[in-house]
Amino acid sequence: MSILDDHRWSGLKGGYKVTYHPRPALRALALRYNDETIWNPPIPDWIEPHYKAAWQTLFHLALRDLQTEADETIVASASAVVTLHRGMLSLARMVMCTDDERAEMLRSYLGR
Repeated sequence: MSILDDHRWSGLKGGYKVTYHPRPALRALALRYNDETIWNPPIPDWIEPHYKAAWQTLFHLALRDLQTEADETIVASASAVVTLHRGMLSLARMVMCTDDERAEMLRSYLGR
């Protein structure tokens, strides 16, 4: 018996207490784990303009905050938004690390 056959999956609730059936998504992940579209599916056409507009708004808010804020969490979050907006995914991931994590990466990379 597969874990996906467990009857408890049928009782899950998602947002707004709507029944959610995760088994199709879990099966897809099991079969095609390295398939990028499984983890990040395409944005439906009907919502894409709104998605792009939201990203533009986030981008401008992040740029504004980078000019005025000094708090590390705000600066890191705003920097991550800017780098994500520019398609620099690995840099965005590094920006979101804590200062200690970044220092450890540098020590590991530079050998110091």
